Amino acid sequence: MNKHAYSPEGVRIIGTDDLIPGCALGNVYLSSEGAIAIDYEGETKVHWDGQYTRRSADGQPLFQCINRDVWPATRLIWSFEDTDQLLPETEEEIHEQAHT
Repeated sequence: MNKHAYSPEGVRIIGTDDLIPGCALGNVYLSSEGAIAIDYEGETKVHWDGQYTRRSADGQPLFQCINRDVWPATRLIWSFEDTDQLLPETEEEIHEQAHT
């Protein structure tokens, strides 16, 4: 049986925190005031080959929980529970529960 990843707050981790480069399409022009202006077309061309997982300052991969909060790998807790939210809700109690 596998252990599941949770944030330090006991919220289920749903994946890595990734960045994907893209190009927001639009008409780019110089305005009458001399400023660059863009009329966006409402479409972005995504460059999937450039996708990468964000990392913390010390190189750890970053993960997102259901609440979209971001956590480094060393802050994750592990549990055999398979739920969206571990209970009880205090970090100390979650750590105790996850390590038993």
